[in-house]
Amino acid sequence: MKKINMRFFYFVYLIIIISLYACSQKYYQEEIPDNIEKFTNDFIAKIHKGNITNCIDQLHSEMNNDNTINFLNNIYSEIKLFALDSFRVVSTNKHVVKIFKDSQVVEFTDYTLHYEYKIKKNKFLHFEFKTREENNNLFITTFYVRTFKKPLLKIHEFTLKDKSFIHYVFLFFIILVPIFIVVSLIFVIKTPLKRKKIWFFGVLLGFMKFQINWTTGEIGFSLIQVSLLGAGAGSLGEFYPSISYFSLPIVAIVFWYRNYSNIFK
Repeated sequence: MKKINMRFFYFVYLIIIISLYACSQKYYQEEIPDNIEKFTNDFIAKIHKGNITNCIDQLHSEMNNDNTINFLNNIYSEIKLFALDSFRVVSTNKHVVKIFKDSQVVEFTDYTLHYEYKIKKNKFLHFEFKTREENNNLFITTFYVRTFKKPLLKIHEFTLKDKSFIHYVFLFFIILVPIFIVVSLIFVIKTPLKRKKIWFFGVLLGFMKFQINWTTGEIGFSLIQVSLLGAGAGSLGEFYPSISYFSLPIVAIVFWYRNYSNIFK
C-alpha cells in the first residue's frame, strides 16, 4: 500500500510541475529574413524624410488611396522633428498562406513586425507592419502607428500598482484555486475511494474559465474550457499584456462534499 501511495505522490508531483510550466506560456519570435527587415526599415526612413511618393510604391495596390496618403503625411508631421536612431523590435511573426485563385493555388508569405521607437522622454512610437512576399515581390499590406507615454514593456508589466478591486479578486482566486486542488489531490490519495483514479484526474482539472487582461482590466468568460490546476497566466511576450485566469474546481468541491465526514471522523 505504501508503494502505491508513493507512486501516486511522484505522479502528482510530475503533473504539478508540467501544469505550472504549461501555465507560464512563452512566446518565441520567429526569425525574419534580412530583406524583409530592410524593406520595412526603408519604409519608415522614407516616412521620416517625407518621401511619401516613394512610400506609395512599397504599398499593396489595395492601400494606394487618398486616405493612406493623408495618413502617411500625418505621420510625417508627427515624427519629422525627432530622431529615429534607436528602436526596439517588439515582436516578429511569419505566416504562410495558400489560397485558391483563378483555378490554381496561390502561395504567399505574410511577415508581421512590431517596432518601438523612443522619440523623447515621455513619448514612444509603436509601428506595426504586415509585409507580404509574393512572386519575389514585397508589399506592405497593413501598417499602424500609435504613440504612448511609456514603453510597452512598462505598460504591460505585471504589477499591483493602480489596479482595481477586480484585479485583486482575480489574484485571490488565481492563488487559491491551485492550492485547493493540490490539497484535494493529497486527500484523494490518502482517502479510501472507489474509482480513485477517476477522482484523481477529475480533481486535477478546473472547468470553465474566467480571465482578465492584466493591463486593461477587461474580463472574459469561457463556458466550455478545461485547465490543469485551475489557474494560470500567459502572454504573447514581454511586450504584450498578461492574460490571467482561473477555473472552477468543480470535482474537487464535490469530493469534499461527499467525503468530508469520512476524512475527519
